[in-house]
Amino acid sequence: MATTTIHLRDQCERFFRPGYNESLLSAWLPALGGAVETLQRGARVADVGCGQGSSTLLMAAAFPRSTFRGFDVHDARAFEGTSYALVVTFDCLHESGDPVAEARHVLAALAPGGTWMLVDPLPGEGDADAAEARIRAIAAAAGFGHVRRAAETPYNAVFEIRAGS
Repeated sequence: MATTTIHLRDQCERFFRPGYNESLLSAWLPALGGAVETLQRGARVADVGCGQGSSTLLMAAAFPRSTFRGFDVHDARAFEGTSYALVVTFDCLHESGDPVAEARHVLAALAPGGTWMLVDPLPGEGDADAAEARIRAIAAAAGFGHVRRAAETPYNAVFEIRAGS
């Protein structure tokens, strides 16, 4: 009898990839002020918690002048590099043991004027305001001054987070 091994990482990739294909390039990035133009000109981007990299590869194919680095979610508080014009995190901040420390690291890794695009699951009806308040509190505690819900799907909220006010 043959056995099949199913890895959680593979299943996560299969689960999230359709959402990236549907929304990342067409809705989420365009919802961020100036992000598409910046990526078209060429920018440094960190995709933190990228899993097997489908989000990273999708962006890299669409913006060949930009440089993309993908990091495992376990590197979230210590991913390498600085001067990123854009740091993206997809569906992982809510699982962090220390989200403020991760947010502080994102802030330190951003170039002046850089943007953190945080995509997190929308909670059940009635809990969305509490989830947004939690993200705003984490961002403020980390030193960010600007948080805006830029877009959403039936499953995710997309936040534009910047250092300024």
